[in-house]
Amino acid sequence: MKLSKTHKYTVLCEDKLTHCFIRRFLLAQGISGRKIFPLPLPADGCGEQYVRSQFPKRLRALRSKSFDSNVLIVAIDADKKTVQERKLQFDDACNAAEISTRTVDDKLLIFIPKRNVETWIKYFDGDIVDEEHDYAHYLNGHESDCYSAADKMAARFSADIFSSRLPALNDAYNEFCSLVSLLNA
Repeated sequence: MKLSKTHKYTVLCEDKLTHCFIRRFLLAQGISGRKIFPLPLPADGCGEQYVRSQFPKRLRALRSKSFDSNVLIVAIDADKKTVQERKLQFDDACNAAEISTRTVDDKLLIFIPKRNVETWIKYFDGDIVDEEHDYAHYLNGHESDCYSAADKMAARFSADIFSSRLPALNDAYNEFCSLVSLLNA
């Protein structure tokens, strides 16, 4: 099970490490780098607030006919919130912007690592992790240090069945499966 190579992928995320992780995940899925379009990262301030404020605008654009071959990938850290609380915040942002909330027909993938993306990187690097501890300083080198973990996540998600002890990662896999089904319908 893999993502469609014919679509274009717009990436909305809160920081450079998450962007590198998502980009590498897409490349490992067989998506050409020329079909991956990162949105600007926040210049300053709170990254998760930036993602939430951009979400309704990007969802509206995704629904327009001129973006019919586009997929929106959103990545935001759950921090101390639950995945469901973050998704409700996206609904609230849509309601405030007076656009309809996410539907099953939206070509959208939302990744919400609990607490942060380093949790997933550490997990796929083979370490024992949980969703309560903060692993924000796990990678002290370059963003490219996440490549191996992103490759492993892409391979594991491409298998027919995936399950982990991390509820947020299971949610990401379910999001992935729904998108693949939608794109291949």
